[in-house]
Amino acid sequence: MSKEIYCDACQKQIKVRDDLITATIMFEVAPFHENCYGTSIKGAKTLFISNEPINGFAGSAFTVFSVIIAILWAVFTEDAMRWVSLLALIPVVYRLFSYFRYERHLEK
Repeated sequence: MSKEIYCDACQKQIKVRDDLITATIMFEVAPFHENCYGTSIKGAKTLFISNEPINGFAGSAFTVFSVIIAILWAVFTEDAMRWVSLLALIPVVYRLFSYFRYERHLEK
């Protein structure tokens, strides 16, 4: 089930999962080499470019935190506000998309 993944910055193939960094650009998940991410977008932080990697430790921790917040929000809020708790699940969707689109196709 191998799929070739190419870096969004240098257009070279990414072969190892440890070299993959995924980040959000214009609401789209983009793959980068670790070095390309460091030189291309690491310093840029705007509404459309996220400074945090999705697949790193911080991204995974934020995903777990988002799930906890969404559950607590749904439990402790009133009727219509429960639906707003679904917005807290957006990082979970990005993390799952990153895994299924890029990470699972690479070697460990």
